[in-house]
Amino acid sequence: MIKNIITVFTLSFASYAFAQHTIEEGLLQLNKNYPQEKIHITIPHSDFIAGEVIWGKAFLFNEYTISNISSTLYVELFDRDKNLITQKKFPIVNGEANFSLELDKGLDENIYFIRAFTPWMTNFNENFFFNKTFIFSLLVEILLSLFLITILFSTKFSKVELFSFN
Repeated sequence: MIKNIITVFTLSFASYAFAQHTIEEGLLQLNKNYPQEKIHITIPHSDFIAGEVIWGKAFLFNEYTISNISSTLYVELFDRDKNLITQKKFPIVNGEANFSLELDKGLDENIYFIRAFTPWMTNFNENFFFNKTFIFSLLVEILLSLFLITILFSTKFSKVELFSFN
């Protein structure tokens, strides 16, 4: 009986030790066969006004190198309730893509999301897609209008004098 217990314990310990090596090899093989593409996007700011165009640049990576797996970038705009507002696709050249999304003048003041992904990324979990939250605010538009009116008013009624040093 004790011999059987020792044998079972030894076999289970041996299989556990070999399994660690096999899992590591399996993960390396999985990464080699199915590389994971990642996106990093730069957007100049996170507050936008009606009619503004969101310009951005996307960088695609496979591990720590530039990815050449995909040639198309999809960029989507969602509202707070995750309703799709617009989707556009842009070409990827040497792991980089420039994109633009025009905000409709009829958008409500709300929180919106930008999501970016490639066709290759759709083979995997959606958690790997790039997501960015931004605020669309009418207050920003009003403040910008007041700022421009203040500048125009001050330059129109300010006295400009020219001096010469002769």
